[in-house]
Amino acid sequence: MYYDDDGSYLEALPDKLKNSKLPKGITWFEDHVHFDTLREASEWVLSDSYNKIGHDYNGYISTDPKLVHALVYELVRHRRYEGKVRVWEYGLNGKYYHLLWIEQ
Repeated sequence: MYYDDDGSYLEALPDKLKNSKLPKGITWFEDHVHFDTLREASEWVLSDSYNKIGHDYNGYISTDPKLVHALVYELVRHRRYEGKVRVWEYGLNGKYYHLLWIEQ
């Protein structure tokens, strides 16, 4: 477990990504699973990370874009938060990280 100086929680992110222009004060939930279909990703998101975002964490990171897509859809569809849902894609060494956070 790694806590940044500003209180952000970063676990397994590469140093370049940690030091990039990520929003400060975000507690990130990292998902390291990959799915073949959007339906599988949606079922996974609804059973796990959807319930954690906004309670235990206010940010989400995955290398599978289907997971972030499904999570954005569910958050916006249910209008759980008054803040804006932000999404960002970051490429590093041929690997893409898909980030989502709730901006208050």
